[in-house]
Amino acid sequence: MRVHGLVVFDIDGTLTLTSHVDDACYIRAVRDLWGIEGMSTDWSSYEHSTDNAIAAELFRRHRGRDATSEELGALRERFASYVREEAEREPTLFRQVPGAADALQELPLSGWHAAIATGGWTPSARCKLERAGVPYHDVPAAFACDARPREAIIRIASHRAAEKAGVADFERLVYVGDGVWDARACRRMGIPFVGIASGERAERLRAEGTGTILGDYREFNTFCNAVATARPPQ
Repeated sequence: MRVHGLVVFDIDGTLTLTSHVDDACYIRAVRDLWGIEGMSTDWSSYEHSTDNAIAAELFRRHRGRDATSEELGALRERFASYVREEAEREPTLFRQVPGAADALQELPLSGWHAAIATGGWTPSARCKLERAGVPYHDVPAAFACDARPREAIIRIASHRAAEKAGVADFERLVYVGDGVWDARACRRMGIPFVGIASGERAERLRAEGTGTILGDYREFNTFCNAVATARPPQ
C-alpha cells in the first residue's frame, strides 16, 4: 500500500470534547497555586497557546520574573490532579469527538500514518485521551512537556512518527486542530491544516484562512479526502 503521508492531531476539541473542563481545571490550578485571578482563557491572546508557554507568560506577567522549572512542574502536577478529579467526579465530561477513535485506527488502513501533537502537558493530555476512549498508546506523540511553541511540538511528533515508520520524512504532513492557534501555527510552518469545528469556532477558523473544516470524523471517507486536499491557511 502506498503511504500518503502523516496526519498529526491536536487533542482538546480535536480528538476529545474536553476544552471546557480543561479550561476550568487550568484556571483553578493557576488560582490555587499561584494566586492569579481573572486569567484570560482566550488562548489565542498568548504568545504561544500551549500549557507550558501560557504558564510561563502568566507567571512572568504577575510575578515580574521567569518561573523556575520547579514552579512550572508544580503547576503541571496540580493541573493534572484536578483533571483526574473531574474525570472521577463527572466522566461524561470526557468524551471523544464523534468518530475520532475510529479515524485514528482506520488511517493506517488507508495509507496514512498518524501522530499526536498537543499544547497540553503530558499527564493531563494522556488522562483525557484515556477517559475519552481514544486509543493513543501506539501513536507517536509530543506534548507541551517537549517544547513551548506549537510548531516545535508538531515537528517533534512528526520526527517521532518518522522514526517509528522507518522513513526520513513524509511526503505530506497535515495537522488537524480546532483553534485559531492551530491554524496560525500551520500558516507559519506552511503545512496543510484541517479544522475540526462548528458554529462560531468554525467561523473563527475561516477568518484565519482555513479552507477545510469538518464537524467530526463520522464520515471517514470525507475526512480522508480532506487531509488529501487541504492546504495551508491563507
